[in-house]
Amino acid sequence: LNEEETATDQQRFVDELEPIGLLGVINHPQNKFSFKEAVNDIERVSRDQCAKLYAEGIIAKSVPLIDKIPEFMKNYLEDMQRNAEEFRIKSVGSLRQSCEELLILAESLPHVVFGSMIQCCEADLGNQCDFIE
Repeated sequence: LNEEETATDQQRFVDELEPIGLLGVINHPQNKFSFKEAVNDIERVSRDQCAKLYAEGIIAKSVPLIDKIPEFMKNYLEDMQRNAEEFRIKSVGSLRQSCEELLILAESLPHVVFGSMIQCCEADLGNQCDFIE
């Protein structure tokens, strides 16, 4: 590939990954951490913000706190971790299934292409024979 084609390929790669965002592909240049690290970072920031909000005042006295955060937030964060892991596992399974389907398709593709070429050549040869007669 020449430089222009390489630059075009790199731009296509970035454009195709853009909708996925930071959590999609570890090798993406903008992604500096893995999916699990991103989920853990979300949890850490949420816990820090809750600890600040509920650390003092009337709210802290009226809401039961577990690990310096309200119980509902603790439950929410645990559900988020569980759902994130389920999502990751389902996504990996879906990717594996798509790759297997692509492999099956890729194995049959040469037969389809050559079969189509044979049919076109036979039809063209038949047309030429009819023209000669």
